[in-house]
Amino acid sequence: MSIQHPQHWYEWYPYIIFHHYADLNGCAARPEYWYSFLAIIFLDTIGDVLLYMLYPMHILYLITHAVTILFTLAVFCPNIAVLVRRLHDVNKSAWYILLEFVPVIGWLWLLFILAQPSVMEGNRYRASQAAGAT
Repeated sequence: MSIQHPQHWYEWYPYIIFHHYADLNGCAARPEYWYSFLAIIFLDTIGDVLLYMLYPMHILYLITHAVTILFTLAVFCPNIAVLVRRLHDVNKSAWYILLEFVPVIGWLWLLFILAQPSVMEGNRYRASQAAGAT
Protein backbone atom coordinates (compact mmCIF):
# COMPACT_ATOMS: atom_id res chain seq x y z
CA MET A 1 0.00 0.00 0.00
CA SER A 2 1.55 3.29 -1.06
CA ILE A 3 1.27 6.52 0.88
CA GLN A 4 -0.59 9.25 -0.99
CA HIS A 5 0.70 12.80 -0.87
CA PRO A 6 -1.66 15.41 0.59
CA GLN A 7 -3.91 17.31 -1.77
CA HIS A 8 -4.69 20.31 0.48
CA TRP A 9 -2.51 22.69 2.51
CA TYR A 10 -3.98 21.57 5.85
CA GLU A 11 -3.08 17.93 5.20
CA TRP A 12 0.68 18.49 4.86
CA TYR A 13 1.69 18.78 8.51
CA PRO A 14 -0.07 15.60 9.72
CA TYR A 15 1.46 13.87 6.69
CA ILE A 16 4.95 14.99 7.74
CA ILE A 17 4.38 14.09 11.40
CA PHE A 18 2.98 10.60 10.77
CA HIS A 19 4.86 9.50 7.64
CA HIS A 20 8.22 11.32 7.73
CA TYR A 21 8.78 11.99 11.43
CA ALA A 22 12.57 11.60 11.42
CA ASP A 23 13.20 10.86 7.74
CA LEU A 24 16.39 12.67 6.72
CA ASN A 25 16.69 10.90 3.36
CA GLY A 26 15.21 12.09 0.12
CA CYS A 27 13.78 15.43 -0.86
CA ALA A 28 10.91 17.71 0.20
CA ALA A 29 9.36 19.94 -2.42
CA ARG A 30 8.48 23.54 -1.64
CA PRO A 31 4.86 22.84 -0.63
CA GLU A 32 5.88 20.16 1.87
CA TYR A 33 8.34 22.49 3.59
CA TRP A 34 6.39 25.77 3.46
CA TYR A 35 3.02 24.31 4.47
CA SER A 36 4.64 22.62 7.46
CA PHE A 37 6.40 25.89 8.33
CA LEU A 38 3.11 27.80 8.14
CA ALA A 39 1.36 25.17 10.28
CA ILE A 40 3.98 25.60 13.01
CA ILE A 41 3.68 29.39 12.88
CA PHE A 42 -0.12 29.12 13.08
CA LEU A 43 -0.10 26.66 15.99
CA ASP A 44 2.56 28.62 17.84
CA THR A 45 0.54 31.82 17.42
CA ILE A 46 -2.55 30.12 18.83
CA GLY A 47 -0.48 28.96 21.82
CA ASP A 48 0.87 32.47 22.37
CA VAL A 49 -2.59 34.02 22.20
CA LEU A 50 -3.90 31.46 24.70
CA LEU A 51 -0.98 32.19 27.00
CA TYR A 52 -1.67 35.92 26.80
CA MET A 53 -5.39 35.47 27.45
CA LEU A 54 -4.91 33.03 30.34
CA TYR A 55 -2.13 34.91 32.10
CA PRO A 56 -4.40 36.19 34.94
CA MET A 57 -5.61 32.62 35.66
CA HIS A 58 -2.42 31.17 37.08
CA ILE A 59 -3.15 27.42 36.86
CA LEU A 60 -4.56 27.56 33.31
CA TYR A 61 -1.58 29.65 32.26
CA LEU A 62 0.82 27.04 33.64
CA ILE A 63 -1.05 24.19 31.95
CA THR A 64 -1.12 26.00 28.60
CA HIS A 65 2.56 26.87 28.94
CA ALA A 66 3.42 23.21 29.66
CA VAL A 67 1.40 22.04 26.64
CA THR A 68 3.13 24.61 24.44
CA ILE A 69 6.56 23.43 25.59
CA LEU A 70 5.65 19.77 25.04
CA PHE A 71 4.32 20.59 21.56
CA THR A 72 7.52 22.43 20.69
CA LEU A 73 9.63 19.47 21.81
CA ALA A 74 7.41 16.99 19.95
CA VAL A 75 7.67 18.80 16.60
CA PHE A 76 11.38 19.65 16.80
CA CYS A 77 12.50 16.45 15.07
CA PRO A 78 10.03 16.57 12.14
CA ASN A 79 10.82 20.24 11.58
CA ILE A 80 14.54 19.53 11.31
CA ALA A 81 13.82 16.51 9.09
CA VAL A 82 11.68 18.48 6.62
CA LEU A 83 14.30 21.25 6.57
CA VAL A 84 17.03 18.72 5.74
CA ARG A 85 14.89 17.18 2.98
CA ARG A 86 14.13 20.65 1.58
CA LEU A 87 17.84 21.46 1.46
CA HIS A 88 18.40 18.13 -0.30
CA ASP A 89 15.71 19.08 -2.83
CA VAL A 90 17.73 22.15 -3.86
CA ASN A 91 20.91 20.00 -3.92
CA LYS A 92 22.41 21.46 -0.74
CA SER A 93 23.93 19.64 2.20
CA ALA A 94 22.14 19.48 5.55
CA TRP A 95 25.10 21.44 6.96
CA TYR A 96 23.45 24.56 5.52
CA ILE A 97 21.22 24.45 8.60
CA LEU A 98 24.16 26.04 10.42
CA LEU A 99 23.36 29.27 8.55
CA GLU A 100 20.67 29.77 11.19
CA PHE A 101 23.46 30.65 13.64
CA VAL A 102 24.65 33.58 11.52
CA PRO A 103 22.44 36.54 12.50
CA VAL A 104 20.43 38.24 9.75
CA ILE A 105 22.68 37.45 6.76
CA GLY A 106 22.59 33.70 7.45
CA TRP A 107 18.82 33.77 7.97
CA LEU A 108 18.24 35.66 4.74
CA TRP A 109 20.60 33.39 2.79
CA LEU A 110 18.89 30.27 4.15
CA LEU A 111 15.48 31.77 3.29
CA PHE A 112 16.72 32.44 -0.23
CA ILE A 113 17.97 28.85 -0.58
CA LEU A 114 14.70 27.38 0.75
CA ALA A 115 12.64 29.46 -1.69
CA GLN A 116 14.48 28.09 -4.73
CA PRO A 117 12.77 25.63 -7.09
CA SER A 118 13.66 21.96 -6.96
CA VAL A 119 16.85 20.86 -8.67
CA MET A 120 16.12 17.83 -10.84
CA GLU A 121 19.24 17.50 -12.99
CA GLY A 122 22.40 16.49 -11.15
CA ASN A 123 20.77 16.35 -7.72
CA ARG A 124 22.88 13.87 -5.75
CA TYR A 125 20.18 13.44 -3.09
CA ARG A 126 17.44 12.69 -5.60
CA ALA A 127 19.72 10.18 -7.31
CA SER A 128 20.42 8.35 -4.03
CA GLN A 129 16.69 8.32 -3.30
CA ALA A 130 15.98 6.72 -6.69
CA ALA A 131 18.77 4.18 -6.18
CA GLY A 132 17.37 3.20 -2.79
CA ALA A 133 13.89 2.67 -4.24
CA THR A 134 15.04 0.04 -6.75
